[in-house]
Amino acid sequence: MDKQTIRIGEICSTYSISRTTLWKLRQEKEFPKPIVPPNGGQLFFVEEINQYFKSIRKDDVK
Repeated sequence: MDKQTIRIGEICSTYSISRTTLWKLRQEKEFPKPIVPPNGGQLFFVEEINQYFKSIRKDDVK
């Protein structure tokens, strides 16, 4: 089965963050790497993004 993908705008709206905040998060080495399809743009695997945001929430609680 194909993995589901998500676009940058969808990540921002799902997690209620700005594109600037997402850009800053993407500078961290732990942030999932994008997939660049032949028609351009950037896609991310939904599961990887969800796991990343769960992990940074746990770090905030400490």
